[in-house]
Amino acid sequence: MDIFFLLIGMALLTIAYGYIYQTYLSLLIDIENKWMVATAIIKTLKIRPVTRSKLFYESIEDYNSRVIDNTRLELIYEYRVNGQQYRNGRIDPVQKDGEALKSLNKARFDLLSSQQTLDILYNPNDPSQSYMKQDFSLYRHLRWMVTGAYSIGMLLCLGGIVLTITGVF
Repeated sequence: MDIFFLLIGMALLTIAYGYIYQTYLSLLIDIENKWMVATAIIKTLKIRPVTRSKLFYESIEDYNSRVIDNTRLELIYEYRVNGQQYRNGRIDPVQKDGEALKSLNKARFDLLSSQQTLDILYNPNDPSQSYMKQDFSLYRHLRWMVTGAYSIGMLLCLGGIVLTITGVF
């Protein structure tokens, strides 16, 4: 019966690893390796508060303090690919709309506000898909960490199976 639970654990680890890899990491690998670079003209650059209805806050002071601390960068840029003009505002490949850190927004805003153009990566198969070009080394390290955690989990499950079969555990 212990072997059954270990096999279930291995299956769940594989499903979780596959989901994370397909959802996040494979996209980043494709962007880094296959997407093309273009220069875009910055059309809009603002820092905006992310707000919800005042009904969700305990008081007006709570509302005001959270509006100040919760901001997002609004960026709109235009670029040309094969004579066709495109407009986009995506910054990160794996970004939840409306969620960002104030310090990261401020740092990006300061960097971008001193420029009129920025480099972007666009999908050669669908040039309307684009993201601000940036260093993907963090994602490369994340890929190795996720793969390492998956490997360690699988080895522990296999070790548990071997120990259970041999009667040691």
